[in-house]
Amino acid sequence: NSVAHDYFWWYHQDNRAIRVGDWKLVSAGEDGPWELYDIKGDRCEMRNLATQHPEKVSELSAGWQARMDEFKKMALSETPPPLVKKRKAAPEE
Repeated sequence: NSVAHDYFWWYHQDNRAIRVGDWKLVSAGEDGPWELYDIKGDRCEMRNLATQHPEKVSELSAGWQARMDEFKKMALSETPPPLVKKRKAAPEE
């Protein structure tokens, strides 16, 4: 069984990516340039199509940023549970 997704989004060690359908937008580093790949025809990500499809780069990068903003808002709005100190068990005699 598979789970249907509208997109895959990730941010790991300043590397960014979003995949929508067969389009994958990636960036090595937070300030690195976006690279665009058509995974259906280029599974190994050898042909960067960012200059040929700037509108797709804009669309997907806006989607990536919207997910990041949503993630930050959610992370900042949740209060962590209070710390509960565990009592040491009394030694058995």
